Amino acid sequence: MNRFAAVMENECGQHDNPFAASTLSLLQRGILGDIALRYGLRRSPAYVGHWQ
Repeated sequence: MNRFAAVMENECGQHDNPFAASTLSLLQRGILGDIALRYGLRRSPAYVGHWQ
């Protein structure tokens, strides 16, 4: 959750098109790490955090 919050704080409002593939890749890489992009952008939801 900390990585998600940090990325949102640093990146929100910084991109002309937040839905561009390049922007989504940047956000996904920042939140999930480089390994998450080995197959391209996620097309399914991801849970960030922990279950209680």
